[in-house]
Amino acid sequence: RGANCPACINFFAVFRRLLGLLRDYRARLAILVSATVVGVVAGVMPPIITKEITDGVILGGDVGALPLLIFLMLVCGFVFFVTRYVSTYLASWLAARLIADLRTRLHAHLQKLRMGYFSKREAGELVSRVMHDTQELQHFLIDGLPYLFVNTLSFFAIASVLLSLDWRLALVVFI
Repeated sequence: RGANCPACINFFAVFRRLLGLLRDYRARLAILVSATVVGVVAGVMPPIITKEITDGVILGGDVGALPLLIFLMLVCGFVFFVTRYVSTYLASWLAARLIADLRTRLHAHLQKLRMGYFSKREAGELVSRVMHDTQELQHFLIDGLPYLFVNTLSFFAIASVLLSLDWRLALVVFI
């Protein structure tokens, strides 16, 4: 199905509206994206450092470089865990704010509807629908979207590292 299919158009329209709700939180969103990118880079660095330990220290005999490489490995681990904490915190905070803003807008919209609209619906149907659907969106924003972003970014970062280390072996891994 192409990008012009009704489901795709509907998805992109909803996505644009959600991004519009994040307009007030641009700074925190930028910090979230930056922390995620830095965390992925810090998570990809240990194999490169391990290669340097193997090639330079063990095979090359350059024992003097070992303390620096171990320190870099520890820094990568620390940066990874700090950025993961910041990313998780900000994703949860932004999702909660986004859902609160969305519920406020939905409530304001429901206030503007005519009474005939409510007479055709069950008493708790609209409240249940608003609460359940926004809760599901919040779960997606906290659990789904960040992991999709991190895993996609990680895939390309790992592929880049593999290609830079040994392109022939990387092709075998990709196959």
